[in-house]
Amino acid sequence: NFLHDDAYSAGVYVTHFWKDRSYYISGKFAASKVSGSAESLENTQTASERFFQRPDNRHSTLDTTRTSMAGTSGTIVFGKRSGNLVYDLGYTWRSPQLSLNDIGFLSQTDFMTQWLWVQYRKLNPFGPFRSMRVNMTQYTDLDFSGKMLEEGVDFNAHAQFKSFLGLSTGFSINSNSISNADLRGGPSITYPGRMSQWFWMGTDNRKKLRFAINPWWGKGFDGYQSNEGLWLDFRYRPNNSVNISLSPSVSQSENALQYVSTESHENNPRYIVATINQKTYNISVRLTYMITPNLSVQYWGQPFAAAGSYSAFKRITDPDAENYTSRYALLNTTYDENDET
Repeated sequence: NFLHDDAYSAGVYVTHFWKDRSYYISGKFAASKVSGSAESLENTQTASERFFQRPDNRHSTLDTTRTSMAGTSGTIVFGKRSGNLVYDLGYTWRSPQLSLNDIGFLSQTDFMTQWLWVQYRKLNPFGPFRSMRVNMTQYTDLDFSGKMLEEGVDFNAHAQFKSFLGLSTGFSINSNSISNADLRGGPSITYPGRMSQWFWMGTDNRKKLRFAINPWWGKGFDGYQSNEGLWLDFRYRPNNSVNISLSPSVSQSENALQYVSTESHENNPRYIVATINQKTYNISVRLTYMITPNLSVQYWGQPFAAAGSYSAFKRITDPDAENYTSRYALLNTTYDENDET
């Protein structure tokens, strides 16, 4: 009884080019409908991709008598794809009622995104370069109530030298962001903005042995978050048919508002968060054997290990307060790892 009786989804995708395929407009549209018992539809409405039960949700509230639900999603893009200057201007949405998880994977609904991507490129050799690309992306995210979730910009540049050495770097910055999901059915919570930067360098991809390195780092404003990491890639091609790749990485992150639990106090929910310091190690292994130019066999695996420690437990007091430190109150408590209390 907790499962849907019926689940339907359908979509259409169309692209139109003109002026020798220099310009294009494309559209994607999808729709879904699920139906079943009131229990199954309540589970759908309170699932982690929706959380209709949020106390500050005014535009898609929980209806425990509902026995069907229909939603839509789509993307519209206008762009230019030829010349030194290319761009995309797009808009995408997923309605709160969209439901695809009976046969697909959908992690989030209830958002609309507008974006503008512009690239200046030189694809023919000049000076010391074989090619160069410089990108700028601007985006704005809102939910279906019109509430601003996030806006930001990203800049990145990529160059390949005549020696076939490749260099890339990028920088991004975003404003305060709002999550409708992080308190697991609780109210929306506002985070300070953040900035991040990364760098990449790769040697000649034509050689039998290739090496690449990619460090990154980021910092949240008001000191609420930080992360840094390093990714390496070693690729060996003993002949044209075999490719062996090892890609180890290590990362460390700290987040002062990691969700921990929802507890009841005097019949009122209290949303508990804490500072988490987490380290993650992994190594990707990829082995490829080309049997013919159109047929290959590949193995990929990624053993990893992650460990995190919690400290500075807090309860959320005003998740949308203008001042970051007014959004929570520190708890005068300790955490017992033995019995998890």
